[in-house]
Amino acid sequence: MGETLGCAGIPGAEEQALLDFKDALRIADALDVPNIHVLAGRVDTPASLDVLERNLTRFSEMTHRNILLEPLCRRACENYPYSRLSEAAAIIKKTGIPNLRLMFDTFHVRSEEDDLLGSYLSHSEQIGHVQISSWPDRGMPGPDDLSLNSFLSEVKTEWVGCEFKDPASSARPPKL
Repeated sequence: MGETLGCAGIPGAEEQALLDFKDALRIADALDVPNIHVLAGRVDTPASLDVLERNLTRFSEMTHRNILLEPLCRRACENYPYSRLSEAAAIIKKTGIPNLRLMFDTFHVRSEEDDLLGSYLSHSEQIGHVQISSWPDRGMPGPDDLSLNSFLSEVKTEWVGCEFKDPASSARPPKL
């Protein structure tokens, strides 16, 4: 992802975005996973959504796998083109790409939305993947996280991923 947090929406980076997607597709095929997460990148230009939509259309023609859009909250990522579920859902609706789905990350959603479960239920038809962490520190969820426990009891999905910061580790994940 680098410092830009992806590049699928960065004008002038279309070829790099294609190379990145082809790498992700190769890995997804090898592991037989249903989803590929595409990051738009940190951009502050109105053209970024047009670039992103063109890239998403091109990517969707290359695979049957779901392509995930993850809204990234403003407190964690400045200059990202969408921070709310409704903004990413609007991209899905506008493009009409059938395998374009939302990634529902509880940390980012909680940072931008008032009602975690209500947000999930409002967008459940468009959600392709759910991942969790505690809030507001993005740590490992614990038994005392009542709102997350309540949310998980209502989520109707086979898989839930975990993405959290381990304060005891400074290790970085291995490159694939």
